[in-house]
Amino acid sequence: MILKKLHTSLRSQDGFTMILALSVMLITSLLLVAGYTATNGNIHSSHRDTLEKQAYYAALAGVQQFEYQMQANPN
Repeated sequence: MILKKLHTSLRSQDGFTMILALSVMLITSLLLVAGYTATNGNIHSSHRDTLEKQAYYAALAGVQQFEYQMQANPN
């Protein structure tokens, strides 16, 4: 009788769903952390790229303005 209860208790799947749910949550959180880490690096590099382009176009506008001033008033 005790052996049968022990055997039935060991064969039951109590807690299987909880373990499965926790595993899915762990995998999901690891994917979210990996995604956040990957995009965080891209945000900084794209911001730097934007600043570099703004500086380039500001310098280009300055050169064009100087050329215009030289053509408008050569003295």
